[in-house]
Amino acid sequence: PEVRETVADYGAALKVKAQGKEIPELTMEGVEQQKVSDNLMADYISSEKAYMLELYCNQRNQFLFGPENRTMEKIFVDDETMMDEAKKQLKDSFVKLYSEQKEKMFPIVVRIVADRNAKMGAITAAKQKLIQAYEVARRELSETYPRELVDECLIPRFYYASPKAFADVPAGISDKGIPLPGYEIRFFVDNAEVGELKDFSLDELSSKIKQLCEENQSENFSVSLKIPSDASEGVVYDIKQILRKGYMLRLNLVQGLQN
Repeated sequence: PEVRETVADYGAALKVKAQGKEIPELTMEGVEQQKVSDNLMADYISSEKAYMLELYCNQRNQFLFGPENRTMEKIFVDDETMMDEAKKQLKDSFVKLYSEQKEKMFPIVVRIVADRNAKMGAITAAKQKLIQAYEVARRELSETYPRELVDECLIPRFYYASPKAFADVPAGISDKGIPLPGYEIRFFVDNAEVGELKDFSLDELSSKIKQLCEENQSENFSVSLKIPSDASEGVVYDIKQILRKGYMLRLNLVQGLQN
């Protein structure tokens, strides 16, 4: 996999906001080094280098895993084989990177590319397998390589590319006035809840964000988004785009019950 630029932290995204700039089509997950989270709304491209692997999910919720932008080299993985294959590729990537970089290591991250009709539940389950793969790879590599370098490279980190649309009717929100049953969103400032919406439309979401920004002169917004278990990547992405436009870049994604 090629070494390329990835996404900076939340503070860097706010810097972009202050400059009046907006860089679309890229969101980062796992910007906090010491934990895995869905606080992945930052769309600012930094100079931070990363060794990139890619997980692709099609509209049938089938997965390919392997080097970024090299479809022929990706391996088909399912629920039973994903963890082992991901662990192998993470370990191989580390060994290759160590042989080339030695002490100047950088993170090995996973880029998630999904069809708009892929189900978020499948992607969430796949991420859990990848987190397990990171943990096992880190433990096994620490027996041979310096622990500090292993930890530096193999903290689970994910980011999203914009979803693909291969279906005849790609999932998404064509009418911003239509309510979304089963979707709930809560807004926080400095960990205090300041608003919520249930079964909202995108128009209602945009209006709520505008209202909250006027009422709360703060850049410390965070958002909790609860989605039904059958939610599609396309619909969730459209919601994220509205949040990004309002610079609400800290997102926790919660999977709900079957709608």
